[in-house]
Amino acid sequence: SFNGLTSLSPEVAAALGATRLNSLSLDGLTDLDAKTAKALAGEYERSLSFGGLKSLSPEAAAALANRSLSLDGLTSLSPQTARALARGKYLSLNGLSELSLDAAKELALSEQTLSLNGLSDLPADVAGALAELRGYELSLNGLKEISLEVAESLVKSRANTVKLEGLVNASPEVLRTLQRQRRTSYHTTSVRLSDDMRRRIDFLPRIDDDVNR
Repeated sequence: SFNGLTSLSPEVAAALGATRLNSLSLDGLTDLDAKTAKALAGEYERSLSFGGLKSLSPEAAAALANRSLSLDGLTSLSPQTARALARGKYLSLNGLSELSLDAAKELALSEQTLSLNGLSDLPADVAGALAELRGYELSLNGLKEISLEVAESLVKSRANTVKLEGLVNASPEVLRTLQRQRRTSYHTTSVRLSDDMRRRIDFLPRIDDDVNR
């Protein structure tokens, strides 16, 4: 961990990038230009954490392509930066409290695990866009309640797993949608819920999966 560093000279960035460390944590940095980002990414695959960054340019994001990234300090995300970040292997953006439709569409082009646990509200159009993500996991644990339209989009997600473990309120219609998804064995998406929410679904009367066809 190098979280105590608040700035980097080109020489230090190059030295860190040349190491064979599997991960670099630089959460003390508050600014990252494209040249420094490229130096830190290095030639070897590694996980990088920049928790202190509030923003990231498209150029710096592109320099970090094909890496596992934790950028939980970002409070906004432009479509251009999202497009560059979509080329990574793992992406954590838990600091975002909102996500534009255009940025969601760009992120959904990715095949990586995507964590957006800072979102507390998810518009239906953004949910529909994120459902196109083909990555291993889409994490939305910050959502406490979702609409029926959002539920219908997420259970059809192209991701292997959708995490909704923060869900505490759900209408009977939403519960039935999640129930149908859980009972449809040929559907490849798995929705992860809290134990309490799973119990609520299990208490629902069984319904015919034919309604999904």
